[in-house]
Amino acid sequence: MLPIAMGIKLVLDGVTNVELAREEWSENKAFCEYCQVATVCSIASIVLAVPEVLTAVGTLLGRRDRDTEAQGNTR
Repeated sequence: MLPIAMGIKLVLDGVTNVELAREEWSENKAFCEYCQVATVCSIASIVLAVPEVLTAVGTLLGRRDRDTEAQGNTR
């Protein structure tokens, strides 16, 4: 459940960062450096977390991990 919760939080953070950047642009026609760095980090975190979240969802739904299956087949 923890990787799934992490994935949800990362997506919410990414949506929030993009929304704040949109508001910043509409009000000031510029982005602050902090906002740009936060948005890039949020998107990178989402991309890096996708495999772990998908594995956790598969495990939660009762599907075995491919690595576990591969190890079981070689014995």
